[in-house]
Amino acid sequence: MGMTTTKTSHFLTFEQYNPKRISYIVVTKNRAEHLANVLSLTTDRMTSEDELIVIDGGSADHTVETVNRFKDSVDVFVSEPDISAGHALNKGILLSHGKYIKQLTDDDDLAYREGMEKMCAIMDEHPEIDVLVGGGIWHNKNGKQIAFYLPPGTNYGSKPEDVFLYGACGGGPLIRRSVFAKV
Repeated sequence: MGMTTTKTSHFLTFEQYNPKRISYIVVTKNRAEHLANVLSLTTDRMTSEDELIVIDGGSADHTVETVNRFKDSVDVFVSEPDISAGHALNKGILLSHGKYIKQLTDDDDLAYREGMEKMCAIMDEHPEIDVLVGGGIWHNKNGKQIAFYLPPGTNYGSKPEDVFLYGACGGGPLIRRSVFAKV
């Protein structure tokens, strides 16, 4: 006669496995002078529910020292060669535990706490939205900074020409982490 065994296991939901609210992912390489600014701004906009991940492509400047100055706020720091910025971002996404992903460049200074709170509220209220694009600043032909936002009701990305009509930078997207399982 065969022996029967019972294995007890605990199944986690996606939200339980990813208990953080926002994973801020900063990708950098040899830009310590810019990195200090974005880390300062990001730690000011974060809540205790968020995490900060820094992926460094193996910098030869003072990046490690800069990150060490913010060690109380940086949850994950990886410093090793990357193939590209996209490769580095993918590392950060794989290491993240946030419900939402917010990519930041090492010279980013546009994501404001109030804006992030509004974006999170919209995403929480609308689970059908996987990516939410925030407003930002454009530089016109004269170099003047102009704030821009997408008009209400805009289904950004439904047409390829949207990037030419509305731009593709600014505050950047807030991405629902679960969308990566669909891609």
